[in-house]
Amino acid sequence: MKMTRAVLAATSVCAMLAATLPATQAAEDETAGNNLSVPLLWTEADHLPPIIPPDDVVEKFDGQVEQGYTVARDVTSTPCQGALQKDLENVWQGEAALAAGKAISLVDWGDSIESRDPNLNAAYTRVEVGLYADITETPADGYEMCWISGQGQDEVWGAQVTGGMGSREPVITKRTAAQVYTAGARLTIQRIVPDRTYSWNPGTHRWEGSGADSPYFNGAIHEGAADGPGSFGAEVTVSGKLSYGYLWEAKSAPQGEYRLTFSLDGAEGEFLGSGTNLTTATILASEEESSESMITARAASSGNTAVMRGDLDLTYIDVTVGTRTDPIPGEDGTVTPPPSDGSTPTGSTDGSTPVNPPVNPPVGPGPMNPEVVVGPASPTTKMPQRARIRAAKAGTYRVGQRLVLTPRPIYTDAGVTVRWRVRAQDRDECRVVKKKGRVTLKLIDTGKCKVIGWAPAPSDDYAPYRWQRIYRVKS
Repeated sequence: MKMTRAVLAATSVCAMLAATLPATQAAEDETAGNNLSVPLLWTEADHLPPIIPPDDVVEKFDGQVEQGYTVARDVTSTPCQGALQKDLENVWQGEAALAAGKAISLVDWGDSIESRDPNLNAAYTRVEVGLYADITETPADGYEMCWISGQGQDEVWGAQVTGGMGSREPVITKRTAAQVYTAGARLTIQRIVPDRTYSWNPGTHRWEGSGADSPYFNGAIHEGAADGPGSFGAEVTVSGKLSYGYLWEAKSAPQGEYRLTFSLDGAEGEFLGSGTNLTTATILASEEESSESMITARAASSGNTAVMRGDLDLTYIDVTVGTRTDPIPGEDGTVTPPPSDGSTPTGSTDGSTPVNPPVNPPVGPGPMNPEVVVGPASPTTKMPQRARIRAAKAGTYRVGQRLVLTPRPIYTDAGVTVRWRVRAQDRDECRVVKKKGRVTLKLIDTGKCKVIGWAPAPSDDYAPYRWQRIYRVKS
């Protein structure tokens, strides 16, 4: 069946696509890759997505087919037949078109970073983000997928098909949401001191303020996407979706709290921008949040909650690396470690590592401080955030007890979700467990346990929220 393309842009780009796509993406490529299963919009004519040109896709399902299930890792769901990915004889692709300036409606952070903090025993931590736009007025074709086996890097998927060899037909449905590819996508990974207020600088694409370290990584697609660890790019996953991804070598990074920020660049240098924005976007709940594996993963840690800041055209998620907190350069006179790319740190002329001067929080509007947020020490009066928390009373408890901190998610009066964590030095004594919004504290060893509830300020009108209690654990 010949693919028809959704008419979402007046300009035809088929000839340009065929002429400019890398050879590895051409239809005649001898190495089979993953087929896109969802509708896709790309937002810049001169920055192409990692797919075959839409009009060059000739659908066929003559390759390997195996039995699987309609829901990933759920063998109780409906059985299905899946034409496997990475098979030259299995070719399909959801509808795709150029659509400049499309507003993003949903942001999907990968489950691997939402469900748990980085595992320092693993070589890399996968950071993934997906973008979706509403196409209710012009629904487009997408292919239903069939999970065959495995999880993570070992997952196997295929397109759902019916019929036998020579008469196989895919299961196609009309979708009202499309994924979005933009070369303006940017990832910033930056170590911070928790419970402080930071301002986002769109010129340097980083958070600023006392306690904000220099970015561990800061890169956008239009600056030169590449493959492999330490590179930020977009790819079609084995489940048939388009994902922005980064392999983070977190085990070699200084330990502490990190803020992972996904933002969209505007016009910058030779990059003309596209008008695509996150102004009205919301966070997409995990598709696998109710699966047994995700519940187990979330029970083993506090989980991480993504924050949407449409006013800043970004979204971020805070995670904890390791069990200690290494000093932030400039906080106590320590020096800045060399950048991960091997370049000479700013301020050094002889290749030595210079002392990183403290970063002063912005004190007024200006070209370098477009988003001014008053620091906690400022005398400026701001509205406090409040939340009703009915946690267990501070006191002495026995090892093995579980205290209920909150039976359901708590929001401040500014609409920001309160996060929970245990002080780094107390993690051998107690652990925060989050499951379906219910937060409990598990007491696992004798000693002192300090638990903290906190939320960042949503705007200049509010101060950061912070609440704590200390529990003593005896045998």
